[in-house]
Amino acid sequence: MHIKHTSPSQVLFIRKRLYISDVGPASVDCSRQIQDLIDRSNLHVTGPWHFIAYHFPQDDQTEFDMDFCLPVAGECDEFLKGDIEAKCLSDFHCATCVFEGPLDDLFVKGYQPLLQEMKDEDCRLTGESREVYHNWCGPDSDKNVVEIQFGVQTDTTLS
Repeated sequence: MHIKHTSPSQVLFIRKRLYISDVGPASVDCSRQIQDLIDRSNLHVTGPWHFIAYHFPQDDQTEFDMDFCLPVAGECDEFLKGDIEAKCLSDFHCATCVFEGPLDDLFVKGYQPLLQEMKDEDCRLTGESREVYHNWCGPDSDKNVVEIQFGVQTDTTLS
């Protein structure tokens, strides 16, 4: 586990209210829509995909909000349409680890060890978590590289 701050960045995003089982199909649809918009614009991709969950549930029966985000440079407003919006991701104080491998192992080999280490260190969660897809080769690939980030409170975020 590492603690770090991420820098603010402009993103295009689509927000969806989902169950955990809906994330895969929704990610395919949302990423296609955003990529289609970029292909028709003068926007430039500046970083990897971010999937941002708000109050990610601990069961598969609870809905939650997720933003499918792609960092971009350029003036977005004239290109926005449908469900696609633009925003600036604020700086983010987080506990993080890097997972490498197929998505079937993401929770057991990525999330669980990080959450246990955070619990052992008495980290206080903010309710926001992120998956940053540094390398994506498909759901079954051993070459996937996903950075898992959990927002953690600092003394300044408590006031």
